[in-house]
Amino acid sequence: MEIPSAFIQTKVAMHGEEGRIWSEGLPALLEEFAEAWGVTLGEPFANPSFNFVVPGKRRDESDVVLKAGFPGAGSEMRAEAAALHHFGGRGAVQLLESDVARGVLLLERAIPGRMLTAVEDETAATLTAARLMRRI
Repeated sequence: MEIPSAFIQTKVAMHGEEGRIWSEGLPALLEEFAEAWGVTLGEPFANPSFNFVVPGKRRDESDVVLKAGFPGAGSEMRAEAAALHHFGGRGAVQLLESDVARGVLLLERAIPGRMLTAVEDETAATLTAARLMRRI
């Protein structure tokens, strides 16, 4: 799996030499977790900026994404995993597996639908947003 040079440059700018080392080890990290969690990886999503996200399928054919971010004490992955665990799939994707110490999450894949900003009826859009907020 090829890691785009722009992504590596971002990691180096943010984390110095550790960012470069982490980026170079990213393909092996993704393969390790794909194997451990029974995921066949597809092609990475285009133009990663902060996290590297790859769609895949589990053995049961369910659609998932493997998400990897630079690990560490200040990593947002820890907070994201905690929030998704708390939501339990209500109003957000479900957290299926995680190793926050290494910065890797396995998530239910969400297929984008219609943006609320595209809904012409502002009342309907507001009610939809309020129902979602109540669920989470």
